[in-house]
Amino acid sequence: MGLARAALSGVLDVNRLNAMPYRQAHADLRRLRGVGPWTADAILLRGCGPADALPLSEPTLHDGVRSAYDLSHMPDDAEVQRIAESWRPFRMWVSVLLVSHRMRDTTPGPRPRGALQRGRPDQGRAGQVPDSPV
Repeated sequence: MGLARAALSGVLDVNRLNAMPYRQAHADLRRLRGVGPWTADAILLRGCGPADALPLSEPTLHDGVRSAYDLSHMPDDAEVQRIAESWRPFRMWVSVLLVSHRMRDTTPGPRPRGALQRGRPDQGRAGQVPDSPV
């Protein structure tokens, strides 16, 4: 079944998907033609808006956890899940912040006015107190 037909038939209904356990909803979406793990996560996490889900298919999350927790290795899914237990009931929001922070740290080019780079407190203009880095 294609995405348009799934939407029209109610398969993508937010209330229907939110009523299911996450893994079941994920598997249900994966049965749709063209929907892989990342797309299923995107539909569930962005479209349905749960506050306490963990987007393990987002590779930047793993790198964000590695950076935030100063790990010498890239954590696997099990380690990210173990670390994320302390973020309950807001695992999704912490994930979004870690991914966002990690992408900001690794994106080349100029930073927004007042933004800080890790280890570079001199990024603001001379004599100006930079905005909060978060």
